[in-house]
Amino acid sequence: MMKTILLILLAFCLLAHAAFILPPQPIFIPGATAGGGGFSGDIANEGFEESNSGGALGSGTDGYDSTLVTGTNGLVDQDFSTSGLSLIGSQCAKVGASTSYAFWETTARTELYVYFQWRVPVFPSAANPYICSISVGGTDQGLVRVLGSSTGSAMRIYNGSTSADTVATMSANTTYHVWLHWKTDGSAVGGFTTDGTVPTGNNLATVAGGNGTTSATRVFLENNDGTETHYFDHLIISTTPIPSNP
Repeated sequence: MMKTILLILLAFCLLAHAAFILPPQPIFIPGATAGGGGFSGDIANEGFEESNSGGALGSGTDGYDSTLVTGTNGLVDQDFSTSGLSLIGSQCAKVGASTSYAFWETTARTELYVYFQWRVPVFPSAANPYICSISVGGTDQGLVRVLGSSTGSAMRIYNGSTSADTVATMSANTTYHVWLHWKTDGSAVGGFTTDGTVPTGNNLATVAGGNGTTSATRVFLENNDGTETHYFDHLIISTTPIPSNP
């Protein structure tokens, strides 16, 4: 009997010791975990695979997979071929210059996680275009901008009017995986990678003390670049962290 008890205690001690020698885990955007593959989010999962047969927004024949698209503007082609673009599936959204966008509408949220793929064939030179925003009533609460090549080609993340830039920079003809996590507590975290893993280190920008503290209802994919066309794919909007390779 005593021998059995000693063996059980020994096994428990070995398991407890192993818990302290596991290799360190990667640091991700708060709450995110490694893995993914098939993560769809609990608000929207937009792949632009639905065929556009001219139906009204939300009809199921408008070219958007999600029924939450309630507004567009300018030059948006939601049925554009992904051929040669290294994006997901057979179709993506081609968003032309000069304030073009589509937005997804949800109930008022105090925290949102957003992921999408983004690509531009010619990198903006002087402009610093918006590519994604979280907003309410026409006011941006969270925002992703791309700095033009003349100002460093980094990604700028906002909570309200407060921003931070990634140290890492981007270039043309490259598909980027972009993450944004925004909260009404004045914080925002976001960045990019090329391999689908959640950004860390120089690829990540963190904002605190921002004034984007109003609950948001819309997520925009957009392009207010005056000259260049942008391509978007695989948008996920979620109230929970979005992992690597979703």
